[in-house]
Amino acid sequence: MEYKKESAFPTMTQNEHVGLTGKEDGLTKREYFAAKAMQAILSNPNTQGDRTILMIEAVKFSDELLEALANER
Repeated sequence: MEYKKESAFPTMTQNEHVGLTGKEDGLTKREYFAAKAMQAILSNPNTQGDRTILMIEAVKFSDELLEALANER
């Protein structure tokens, strides 16, 4: 599942002597989508329950979204 490690916002590093040398990855798509899912879950005033379970659910949503996107390729 390499798609879980893809960068959400890749940028290229510029070296004045060589030019573009490589990319800086930052957050992975999985981390970004999980953060957005967690934000949505916690923004609901009716959200109740153990925060650990809510975090696990956010990661599951992220994985399901990434799987669906990978299947479209």
